Amino acid sequence: MTERINKEKIFGYSAYFLMIVSAVGLVIMLDGDLRKEYSWTGNIYLFLQTVILFSYILNYFDKKKIIISAVIISLTGFAAEYIGLKTGFPFGTYTYGEILHPKLFGVPVIISLLWYSVSIISFILVSYYSERPEIVKIFSAAVLVLGYDILLEPFAAFVNDYWTWENGKIPLINYFSWFFISLLFVFYFSRVKLISVTGKEERTPLNIFNKLSKGNIPVTIFILNIIQFSVINGLFGFFSNLIIGLFIISIAFSIGRRFK
Repeated sequence: MTERINKEKIFGYSAYFLMIVSAVGLVIMLDGDLRKEYSWTGNIYLFLQTVILFSYILNYFDKKKIIISAVIISLTGFAAEYIGLKTGFPFGTYTYGEILHPKLFGVPVIISLLWYSVSIISFILVSYYSERPEIVKIFSAAVLVLGYDILLEPFAAFVNDYWTWENGKIPLINYFSWFFISLLFVFYFSRVKLISVTGKEERTPLNIFNKLSKGNIPVTIFILNIIQFSVINGLFGFFSNLIIGLFIISIAFSIGRRFK
């Protein structure tokens, strides 16, 4: 019991830490001079998010499955990014800037890890949101990732210069590829039963915020990132991505209610 309380305190403090750092990062991004001077801090924040998330899920889910899935998904994500850089498929033609480091064969290591982070967070959220058939859960998690990417793209490519698209336009194939690749990832999570939820009470919408644990890191990271992306998209004039992204995320959470 004491060990569990200590874990909850640690992750609770971690959640507050992420909130503070996220707020500071938002202030930096809103000022052009600060954004140029402290652009390197975004790289550190992404690594911190990943480390805290991984520590959390290792403590609350099957460690062996988590480690194996992290290796498989990260390597697959890296392969997709490497092929994309070299061929323009499956995402379109793009190049990475000098902010995200270290790189392996031109691909930032953090990007490979983020494929895992975004996919596992989405799968955790839909797993605890409502009682759904497995196929609906898989589909809605992939839709959630799609909405996330629609909000992410202007934030990362046009504001923070993490990567640059050919002709300065985000190709539609990028969004299709994000959806189908994440669909494969969450299908894998489902097949290996990475997240085990039992009991109706744990599947209600309200309990998404308290049934994983106090200091809910997956939910915290998801909400903080969506807030950051939304604020930046709105203030920098990327209204279509803002509206469509939030709409698709709302669809992802609503899919499956009629399937209870």
